[in-house]
Amino acid sequence: MPKPEQSLCLACGLCCKGVVLSGVRLTEQERTSAVYKHLPVIDTKRGPAFPLPCAKFAKGSCLIYSDRPLACRHYRCKLLAGVASGSLESHEAQRRIDELLLFVDKLEKLVTKMRSAEFYRLAAHAADPETPLPLRSQLLTAMGSAGPLWQTLRSLLDEWINSPEELLQRVDAIDDASTPTASDRAGPVLNEGSPAVRRS
Repeated sequence: MPKPEQSLCLACGLCCKGVVLSGVRLTEQERTSAVYKHLPVIDTKRGPAFPLPCAKFAKGSCLIYSDRPLACRHYRCKLLAGVASGSLESHEAQRRIDELLLFVDKLEKLVTKMRSAEFYRLAAHAADPETPLPLRSQLLTAMGSAGPLWQTLRSLLDEWINSPEELLQRVDAIDDASTPTASDRAGPVLNEGSPAVRRS
């Protein structure tokens, strides 16, 4: 990866942190090697995957970068694609990343630190059109006070990061058998004292 693009990835890391996607699809051939690398492999309706945030992402970099899964190698967000094509200046891409990271920082202050990954997975199910509407409504309510902030962040992610092709390739980070029911989620997901609102 050319230096300008690589520096953007190192400055961002939102895909690895589980903010953009809920998981990474694996090929059947990659399943064994993923287990060997101590990545938690799950079976989803879209095939084998490992959930995000990635267990091999630390201090802003990938610990298995030279041997990362094929989906990670091929993933290109809109910002990265724009810089690579010359349609977006690096400094503008960095400005957008800084803005996204600011929203993430604010969001994670509302969500308990140990539960931030769970919150993003909850949010992924709530945003997934394949999730039944009644359950989606319950999940949105359960997101509580972090909901409006997530709604803004999600809009920016859709505008600056995601493309329809990437969204189609997203894998569920939670096994289908353990899809949350949302009936008792608001308490453990949010910090104590957070007022309840919802997100769409």
